[in-house]
Amino acid sequence: MQEKPSLKKQERYTREEKGRRLIRQAKDLYYYRNPEKAVSFFYQGFTLIGLWTLVHAFVKRHRSWTYEHQLELLQLLDVKYQLNLNFWELSAILEFAKEKQQQADRENFYRSFKKELLRRHPKTVKDLLHGYMLFYGHNYMDAIEYLERLLSEYGTTFDRFQLYRLLQEQEQILKVEALEYALLHPTHSFAKLDVLSGRDFEQFLSDFFRHCGYMVSLTKSSYDGGCDLVLERFQERTAVQAKRQKNPVGKKAVAEVYASKNLYHCQRALVISSSSFTTLAKKLALVNEVELWDRKHLLREIKQHHFK
Repeated sequence: MQEKPSLKKQERYTREEKGRRLIRQAKDLYYYRNPEKAVSFFYQGFTLIGLWTLVHAFVKRHRSWTYEHQLELLQLLDVKYQLNLNFWELSAILEFAKEKQQQADRENFYRSFKKELLRRHPKTVKDLLHGYMLFYGHNYMDAIEYLERLLSEYGTTFDRFQLYRLLQEQEQILKVEALEYALLHPTHSFAKLDVLSGRDFEQFLSDFFRHCGYMVSLTKSSYDGGCDLVLERFQERTAVQAKRQKNPVGKKAVAEVYASKNLYHCQRALVISSSSFTTLAKKLALVNEVELWDRKHLLREIKQHHFK
């Protein structure tokens, strides 16, 4: 006697049948030049049969996918899941998935942005703008749209010109404060760089990045795996190797910090030197997307963020 399928199996079959039916309808819509509705049907269909996670994973892995990458995915969908899509249908699906991922990334960034700015408990709009300027320094236009959104949530709206003027005022205030501090404290942070030990240089950088709004972790000096500090802000982690030396820093430091990215679950890598870098180090950094800060760059960042 043949067993009846369980309710869970029946439900799974029903979802898959419905999903495949939606995908067939989507293909017809795409053929008859209704791509927006077609993509919506593709999304619903892929979600019902449990394949949207595969599309999502593809987009996260290949932010800028190639023709060959897309052909591989077409083959996978055809051979394993019996979904016969053409190149243009899959292109539309992937672009839709990329847009959804970008929206999610923007929302995640905004939540982190809001949390970081409110962590200082600003009481007035000026306090909020002051904290924003400490975060972004000279690059204060980079996240202006998120600042506008945060202000509007609290019932304050400015047009872009007004907000730009207020931020310029805050920038001037920070510059004056930094100038006053430099006059009253002749042994400014710049002069300290050449007398610090290696570990003290790491602590100096830790204080600087905390001032800029990062969460900072100093690694153990006994075995750091090529990473001296881990920075985290807005859900992005950066592995940092600090080199306090007079001679130019070589390619070894670049290779070490690049290798430490996975060890410390970081998305970016950075080497900071109190001197400069060799030509080979610069070439290796360029190939592996490792950021380099030499002495001039570091001092420029310190000035821009008004670090005392």
